[in-house]
Amino acid sequence: AQAEMARREGAKPAPASDLAGEKIDSEWTAFAPETGTLGIPRDDMPQIKAEHRGAMVQFLKGRGVTHEQEANIDPATLKPTQREYSPAKVEKAKQFAGEDRAILVSSDGRVLDGHHQWVAAIANREKIRVIRLNAPIDQLMGDVREFPSAGVSEGAAPPSSIAAAPEPAPALAPEADRKSS
Repeated sequence: AQAEMARREGAKPAPASDLAGEKIDSEWTAFAPETGTLGIPRDDMPQIKAEHRGAMVQFLKGRGVTHEQEANIDPATLKPTQREYSPAKVEKAKQFAGEDRAILVSSDGRVLDGHHQWVAAIANREKIRVIRLNAPIDQLMGDVREFPSAGVSEGAAPPSSIAAAPEPAPALAPEADRKSS
């Protein structure tokens, strides 16, 4: 009840250290279960480069997913989707002095892309800009994976067997067919 009352009274979000769960390895830390993370490995999360954001929004619009740009969002109102983050990448995001890049967020308040910026905003006790996509995270995960410029980045987990599966090789014609041509 105290936490809810503090939230309503405009209290600052908890320090970023409250987001940290178990250390996975020397580079990666799991989000604490209390964050509400969906636990999706980073290497299964779509990554959208800044220069492809406009095209991705148009791609989603073609699928019926609209969006709004929102400024001054309290990052404590959002939840992580991916399983892990890199404290070193958070430190880099905290020091970033370039253009304020919005993070991608689902209609149900989940971070789709921009987890490190999100953690940095919490650590710096700053508001954050978001592009809120008007679809739930489970729909967006599928739609954004189909966007041609969506990539993935390495995380603490090895690539999933689905993502790492090679394309099947074309079948060769039987030897008798090859000789006759």
